[in-house]
Amino acid sequence: MKPRIAIVGGGFAGLRALYGLRSKLGEDVQITLIDSRSTSLAKPALPEVGLSGKSVDQVRFPLQPILEHAGGTFLQGNVDRVDPVRREILLDDGRFVGFDYVFLAVGALKDYDATPGFSEYGYSICDDTHAPRAWEALKRFEGGPIVVGSALSEFGSYDGIPALAAPCEGPIGEIMFMLDRELRHRGLRDRTPITVFSPAEIFFE
Repeated sequence: MKPRIAIVGGGFAGLRALYGLRSKLGEDVQITLIDSRSTSLAKPALPEVGLSGKSVDQVRFPLQPILEHAGGTFLQGNVDRVDPVRREILLDDGRFVGFDYVFLAVGALKDYDATPGFSEYGYSICDDTHAPRAWEALKRFEGGPIVVGSALSEFGSYDGIPALAAPCEGPIGEIMFMLDRELRHRGLRDRTPITVFSPAEIFFE
C-alpha cells in the first residue's frame, strides 16, 4: 500500500507541498488535499480586486482540477480535529481521512475586530471578502484623507527567522501607488492626502 499523505489547506503553502511531494516522490505516494473551500485564492492579485475593480472570480482557482492534474484527491470540508495517534483527520460532517504523514497548511486568521472601528470605517485587500468591499467604497469616494498602514504582527522568535514588526508590507506599497494612480485618473488626487504608516522602524521591511 502506498504511503498516505494528507495536506490540510489549499492555499500557496498547501499547493507548494502538493507539487513538491509529487515532484520528489512521483506516484509512490497517495496524496489527499482537504480545504473548506472549493477554490484556491491568488492573494497577490487581491490589490487589483480592491483598487482596480478586477473580478474576484478571476483570482479564484478550482481545486478539483488542480488535484486531478497532480494525481491527487481533493476533499472539501472543515477539519474538526487531527488525531496523531490513530493517524486520522476528522471532518465536521463525520468523514475520516487516514494518513501516514500530514501537512498542516491552514494559513493565518486575520483579526479585523482587534482594530476598533475597522468594521465601520476600515477596508482591507487581504481576502476575497474585503477586497471587493474596498473597491465598492473607492468607486463612491469623492475625495478626502486616506490612511494606509499595517498592524503590528507578533509571531514570536524562531532560530534563523528574523523578527519583523510588520512582515510582508509589499501590499502597503501597492495600495499606496495604485490609489495614487486611480485618484489621478479620476481627478481626485489634489483633494486626497494619503498618509502611510508602519509599526516597523524600516518601511517595507
